[in-house]
Amino acid sequence: MTLRITHVNLARGFRGGERQTELLIQALAAQGMTQQLVCRADSPLRTRLQGTPQLSFVTANHQLMGHWRAAQSDLVHAHEAKAVHWAWLHHCLRGTPYILTRRVPQEVKATGFNRRCYRQASMAVAISSPIEQHLQARHWCPVQRIPSALAHLKHDPANVATLRSHYAGAFVIGHAGALVDKHKGQRELIAAARRLQTEMPDARFLMLGDGADGEALRAESQDLPNVEWLGFKSN
Repeated sequence: MTLRITHVNLARGFRGGERQTELLIQALAAQGMTQQLVCRADSPLRTRLQGTPQLSFVTANHQLMGHWRAAQSDLVHAHEAKAVHWAWLHHCLRGTPYILTRRVPQEVKATGFNRRCYRQASMAVAISSPIEQHLQARHWCPVQRIPSALAHLKHDPANVATLRSHYAGAFVIGHAGALVDKHKGQRELIAAARRLQTEMPDARFLMLGDGADGEALRAESQDLPNVEWLGFKSN
């Protein structure tokens, strides 16, 4: 019997969690799984996953949408915080078991609603040891640590050669991640760059990514010649 899986990701943009959702759906499709993705109407996942075998889409712009339009499945997998709420409500309405994946190290707020949503989950997947330890300390549901999958992105030797030539003689420190300091800690690197400006003048910090804190982070480091903001890179 083919397993029928409903994935839920209600994020507006496309960050690491959405990339992991995409990779998992593609891998399961290769195994012949029947899947549906519950996501926003404007979710980038729709475009990126168009044409995936045996994958359908259900529109849900918030946690209350899509529950009766979704086909019956054997398991719901919630990939971010709002998706956890959707999965819990879907379980209440249609009885489908669900698991969730927690990808950020910030503590889950100990509200009564969060407690209820986690306690009825069959499993919480943590992508790192700190997240695993936090969820285990909550004692809300079983926890399993499963690190994120490799994206297997291709590299271009010509681009590598160009970068090495451009930064010849420099000690390059790269950081790739959404420009959201509370998740990615760019301000720690700005502080390091400020200190190393005199202690290690050949150091260069290359910051890749876009996000809500981008303008503020650029302003805070505008006096640092050893920091470069390169924006989002799809490759």
